[in-house]
Amino acid sequence: MLRVDVLGDYFPGVAEFSREIGSQRARLGERLQACTAMVILPQRPRRLLEMRRLLWVAGAAVVVTLGLVGLAAAYVGGVQQQQPDEVTYPAEEIEASNSTSQAPLEEVSEIPVGSLPRVYLGAWVGERVNVPGDVTVFEETIGKGLSIVHRYSDNPPYYGKQFDVSWAEAVRASGSIPMLSWQPGFGNGTRSLASVAAGDRDDYLVTWANQLRDWGHPIFLRMMWEQNATWYLWRAYQEPQISDFIAAWRHVVQVFRSEGAINVTFVWSPHVSDHGASPIMDTYPGDEYVDWVALDGYPFRGGRDDFVDTFGTDYDLLASSLSKPIMIAETSLESWSDELKAERIHDILGQQIPSRFPKVKALVWFDEKNTEGVDFSILQDQGPLSREAFREEVASPYYAANDYATLNTTPIPPPDGPGLPSSSMSRPSTPVRTVETASSNLLVDPGFEEGSTVGEWNQAWVVPPWMSAVVRLDGTSAASGSYSMLQASSRGGSYVVYQDVPVVAGATYEVSVAVRVQERLLNGKAALEVQSLNQYGGLIESRPVAGWQEATQEWSRVGGTIRIAPGAARARVQVRVANLRGSFRLDDFYFARSRG
Repeated sequence: MLRVDVLGDYFPGVAEFSREIGSQRARLGERLQACTAMVILPQRPRRLLEMRRLLWVAGAAVVVTLGLVGLAAAYVGGVQQQQPDEVTYPAEEIEASNSTSQAPLEEVSEIPVGSLPRVYLGAWVGERVNVPGDVTVFEETIGKGLSIVHRYSDNPPYYGKQFDVSWAEAVRASGSIPMLSWQPGFGNGTRSLASVAAGDRDDYLVTWANQLRDWGHPIFLRMMWEQNATWYLWRAYQEPQISDFIAAWRHVVQVFRSEGAINVTFVWSPHVSDHGASPIMDTYPGDEYVDWVALDGYPFRGGRDDFVDTFGTDYDLLASSLSKPIMIAETSLESWSDELKAERIHDILGQQIPSRFPKVKALVWFDEKNTEGVDFSILQDQGPLSREAFREEVASPYYAANDYATLNTTPIPPPDGPGLPSSSMSRPSTPVRTVETASSNLLVDPGFEEGSTVGEWNQAWVVPPWMSAVVRLDGTSAASGSYSMLQASSRGGSYVVYQDVPVVAGATYEVSVAVRVQERLLNGKAALEVQSLNQYGGLIESRPVAGWQEATQEWSRVGGTIRIAPGAARARVQVRVANLRGSFRLDDFYFARSRG
């Protein structure tokens, strides 16, 4: 093949001229597409597309070759231009310009050999509603291990009563990331969204949070999905349900975090809007409560046309207004003719996702054999073409395989990124300290005096804004100075207050706090803990230090010594409060490296 980069060593003007050729070729391509549209049926077979592509490449190659010959002659005649640092192969430009997208492309790029994959490839494999199928058979059929294995909480054997640890262990052992669509049954009576937000279902939430926390590995939790449509109990397509959904979602996330389940990555997953679904952003809970955003939608169903028509508008909204990684959490195609379904699979996986939807970082295919009479499975289509199409397209390194058995980063990052910024979970950065000496207190504003002039917390302390009536800056009693942190409630709130600091892995630190319990904590507890976190904020281990419950008339100091886990980059000094009914004050936190 004639290569522009080689000729560029001798004819420095080649790259610039080739770009002009590319422009001319694009205009020629538009005319060619108009002509071929007259002779090729709208649902054209794959073989005709390939013939068209070969003619297109051959014609473009002739144009490029003639142009290069002319450029060489110009160079001999004395035309001199500076050689560019980078050039583009004509074949790559031809392939990129051959997209069949029906909307303007955001980005078209070839995937260099050895580069990171761009999209997690996942699937729900089911026999029928809530009955899992054989994931291994699906993986063998498509010729690739899944990077995400999807399941619903109402699946057997526990039918939503508890987290299936054995399933999660098997998924992780296979190198995949588990994704659980959690069906909490909220929406009616005592389980209404408003009652959830008020804390009436906290026992249930705490049970699930503890089970996921105790498993201890990264997991996608997609809860109360498609909330902007009408078919689930937690539906929130109009007020007051929209406001109740947002409040309930925020409360669930806070309960999970207060229980230490920071291995959970929260996926907010509305259905694509219109045709019976309200605008997606109506129910967005806010950046602090969402790690990934997702969309569910099925092309050629419910009044929708192709993949771009189904997802394009809402994808554009998410991509332009939020900085969260985007997932297609449910999509699939019904089983029509084998040839037609194969063509559409080629278009979705080979063209639309890489070119029209470049910010999609996870695709979870819905492959169920019998969804109330509808067949969405490539495993039982009318012929082999759809399976072969799927296998061919996901063989690309663009789609990640099952290479995540040792993943320990939370929130789970995109496959082509080093990790999500800690701000995605509203974790403020800690002021940089260039020198750490033994016995120096690493905490910012440990006695709550710095923010007292404006009546607010120093930003280094993370205090849940929705608990502002419970956790307050108080000036009536202090261990030293004028202010302390008062925590008082009669409703049984659960939450965490914390500050993150840089630490030395494996080093020993002293930690303590002054406490005054004014009212005995009835049926609740409060404790001082230290967590070791990796560089992305992911939990390595959590160590309890001290707790308090009984009333004390005077201030007393509680604490201890802990060793930071190997591999840790930061420590989280936190107070965990569960089911608070009573009041206590905290002051003069201390966290410093031990002497000697």
